[in-house]
Amino acid sequence: MKIGIVSDIHCDVVAFQRALEEMGPVDMLMGAGDWVLQYRFSNEIYDMIRDYNIIAVRGNHDMAIASSAGAALRASGKITPEHLERLDDMPAVVEVHVEGKRIVMMHTSRLDPTGGGRDLGGAALGKVVHHYTYNGGSYGRVSAEELGEKALLDETYIMGKNSTPTTATNNGEVFIVAQDDGFQQHSMSDLPEVGTDVLIVGHTHQPVVVEQGKRLVVNPGSLGQPRNPAFPHRRTFMILDTKDWKASMGEFQQQAYDEI
Repeated sequence: MKIGIVSDIHCDVVAFQRALEEMGPVDMLMGAGDWVLQYRFSNEIYDMIRDYNIIAVRGNHDMAIASSAGAALRASGKITPEHLERLDDMPAVVEVHVEGKRIVMMHTSRLDPTGGGRDLGGAALGKVVHHYTYNGGSYGRVSAEELGEKALLDETYIMGKNSTPTTATNNGEVFIVAQDDGFQQHSMSDLPEVGTDVLIVGHTHQPVVVEQGKRLVVNPGSLGQPRNPAFPHRRTFMILDTKDWKASMGEFQQQAYDEI
């Protein structure tokens, strides 16, 4: 099967639509966050997430709108009730099981060689809230009961939108996390990306495919706000082929949405 991967759209509807056309037929679509801008929402982008059945996680811009900083925008009436609910329900981490492989997607990770981190606008260690599995023809959210033993992963403390901590700092190989009931300590081995077969990230706007031991790390780059001065209009995405578990980059040149 083929999985199309996008990230960092930042309200650029035109580039998003073109990427979906350029990648051609795929069996699954995944998006690593920053669908909108922290000061501007796009109902069109969220229409596309829904209409294309995209497995999506939040980025720091999405989290900003969902936080107290985005209260005025949320109350402005510019975001439809449906998409307000979709924004609130969107997790920071998803896990997908495909053909015996475990794929974890989050907006950013320290394992990203392009310079990722874990600062997601106040989000810290929480729990996996969304699992997906591919059943040969369709995919969607499934219950813990349906996943059986895999549901035990819900007990692993990781980045998640349902957490309520205020800080997360790294002290060597240990994370100290502020929870409502005080501070808790978590090992680096608790992080979801440590034991995954494929890690999908975004955030840096820099495309990369790299093997880290048995783990494949994929950053599709960005469809909005290109940041490479040498290629000021380059938009990128990835196609992950599970036949050989290799990822290839797709790209096109396009001016910014606001310039068109």
